[in-house]
Amino acid sequence: MICRSGKFQSPINIEPRLLLFDPKLRRMSIDVPDTVDGIFQNAGNNLILTLDDVIKFSANFSDGPFMYTYRLAQVQIHLGKTNSVGSEHRIDGKAFSAEIHLVCYNSYLFKSLKEAISKPYGVAILAIFAEIAYGSEKINSAFTVLADSATKIPFHGKTVTG
Repeated sequence: MICRSGKFQSPINIEPRLLLFDPKLRRMSIDVPDTVDGIFQNAGNNLILTLDDVIKFSANFSDGPFMYTYRLAQVQIHLGKTNSVGSEHRIDGKAFSAEIHLVCYNSYLFKSLKEAISKPYGVAILAIFAEIAYGSEKINSAFTVLADSATKIPFHGKTVTG
């Protein structure tokens, strides 16, 4: 695997001027349920929401860069010690308040993240940069739920279900 051999490792600095447009890239399809259940844990350096694997409806990602459908298994939130630097990755050297990783497994070929994690085409991780909203900026309700849950697990190793 490329990641294990030390190439293309995190963190990376994305340089927009070096990106190439792919006119054949299709729009990604996202199927998201109204609610999800799982265990939210303070892992020290980040917060991890591990979704209940027995639920029938989960968030699914397909099309776009994917040849298969990928099912959301974990949400990892990377935060920093300050409000301005929490992301692992950067864009043109700029860090963000937080970075959210959507860890998904190939649900066409595998039954779980554990089964898929070491296999080719087994796992896809989508990264989302987040900034702290100030004043009258509109706040995403999903982030509010995550933030409210995070206040219940302020210490390393603590968990909350929901």
